[in-house]
Amino acid sequence: MTFNIKWETIENGFRGFEKLAYEYVADILPNKTWKRTQETRDGNKDACAIFMGYQPIGSEPTQWWMEAKYSEKSKNITRYRLDNTLVSAILEKNVSKVIFVTNISIKPKTIMDIRNALSTAIHCNDVQFATRYTLGWWLLKNPDIYNKYFKEKPSKKADFPLFLIDEAEFFPYSKKYSFQSQSYEYLNCGEKYLAYFMIFSPVSQQLQVCVGEPYKEKIRISSTILKVNEGVNECNIAFEILPDSSCFTISGNIFEIGNLPVISKITVDVLKKNKPHLEISSQGKIYRDLKQALYNGIVI
Repeated sequence: MTFNIKWETIENGFRGFEKLAYEYVADILPNKTWKRTQETRDGNKDACAIFMGYQPIGSEPTQWWMEAKYSEKSKNITRYRLDNTLVSAILEKNVSKVIFVTNISIKPKTIMDIRNALSTAIHCNDVQFATRYTLGWWLLKNPDIYNKYFKEKPSKKADFPLFLIDEAEFFPYSKKYSFQSQSYEYLNCGEKYLAYFMIFSPVSQQLQVCVGEPYKEKIRISSTILKVNEGVNECNIAFEILPDSSCFTISGNIFEIGNLPVISKITVDVLKKNKPHLEISSQGKIYRDLKQALYNGIVI
């Protein structure tokens, strides 16, 4: 499911997108002091608001930042493209809200890494992300704004079901947050993990979570309720591979959220904890590339 908006046709390219991003934050976060910064040397922020209502650092006003990122080629924005804004906000210290606005996607793990970095460094606990799906949903609900930036009429109405945007990837479970960027390709019986994925919901709601049918006797989840907001939601589910499970492979619907299947992004092998997995790095790369090719339906 996609919102059929042709971002490459936006008026004035990335400059037009910056203006659209400014309209977006001004609409969802009304604040009379929102101002666009200069087009160059803007301190890694495209719009800024001085918010005087709450001042955690003495008498200094806190700031809200927005950063717009536009691309006609990339499908996903990496953390590296956001790091300059991240570092600038940390050095500024009195930033209380950061909104990243982009016409492409951001991995849920990247989103959570950035949120935790800003929370840990400067206690900025309000970090929001508006990606292609969020913007598409907002534009199709606001046709007057859409028509200012696009000549071609949208082919879909703003009426969408619950659907999966980004499939599940697996990371270590820890009470202390881990910034590990590489997802696991092998899991161990008896260990706990976090599954990160992203879904779109047309309304704010509570959804029932259960383990997918093939894995009900092998996986236990920590919670059976998931709260989601209207729009795009980056989600994580804590789960444990039961210690008595035999070796198996995760390749299908590992969870069900309401009636929505949540599938694994790649095929993942589950091994006995006491059975070490050895591989030669070059062979491992060939094996992983082959699994990904088969997953994508590529004939080799």
